[in-house]
Amino acid sequence: MTQARTARRCRDQAFARLSERPVGVIAAMPAEAASCGLQGSLWSLVCSGIGREAAAHSARQLAERGVAGLISWGTAGALAPDLAPGSLALYVRCVDAVSGETFDTDPTLRAHIYRLLRTLDPVECDGVTSDQPVASVAHKRALHLQYSCAAVDMESAAIAAIARAYHLPFMVIRSIVDPARYRLPASALVAFEDPAHSVARVVGALIRRPWELGALLQLAWWYRRALGQLRAASTLLESAEWSALKAEHTR
Repeated sequence: MTQARTARRCRDQAFARLSERPVGVIAAMPAEAASCGLQGSLWSLVCSGIGREAAAHSARQLAERGVAGLISWGTAGALAPDLAPGSLALYVRCVDAVSGETFDTDPTLRAHIYRLLRTLDPVECDGVTSDQPVASVAHKRALHLQYSCAAVDMESAAIAAIARAYHLPFMVIRSIVDPARYRLPASALVAFEDPAHSVARVVGALIRRPWELGALLQLAWWYRRALGQLRAASTLLESAEWSALKAEHTR
C-alpha cells in the first residue's frame, strides 16, 4: 500500500505540473514525428527511432528533463479484424509481448484526450508491443488471440515502463495502417532496418520483387491515410486545456 500511495502522490504532482511543464511526445519515425504539430510550451516532441530500446532511451531523457507526462505517438498495425486503416486507437492498456508485463494508460488523461478527439471517432482498445515487425496474417491472429489486443506497435510498452518508473501519466495515440487481413510485403519490411534510407531500400527491394508493387502501393495509401489522421488529431490536441485536466484529476 505504501508503494501505491507513493506512486499516486507522484502522479498527482505530475498532473499539478501540467500547466508549467510540457508533456513528452515520442514518435518512432520521422514521418510520424512530422505528423505531430504539437509544439510550444505544452509539448516536447522527440523522434526516437524504431524499437523498444530507442523509445525507452528517448522516454528516459524526457522524464529526466521533468516532463509532466509521456505519450506514445505514431502508427500501428491492426490485430482485430474490425479495426480499419485510418482508425485512431487510444490504448486502454499496453502489453509487452516479450515480458508479458501489462501497463495501464492514465484514465484521466485518456478521457480528456478522447473528448478532444471525439470528432475523429477514436477507438479505445488494448495494444501489444512486439520486438519485431508483425508481417503475416497468422502472426497477427496469434497475437490477437494470445493477448486480446486490437493493435500492435514496437515502442509503446517501453515508453510505458519508463512512465511507470518515473510515476508519470502515460497515454498511447496510434493510427492504424495495415488491417489484420493484410500481409506486409517483404519489400516494405526493409524500411524498418534503416529508416533514414527507407525509400532507397524499399525501391531496391521492389526491383528484386516487382510482383509486390500492388501490395506496396496499397500499403503506401493506408500509411498516408494514417498520417492524415495523426495530423488531424494533432490539430485538435493543440486546444488542450491542461488546467481543466488538472481540476478533473483532483476531483
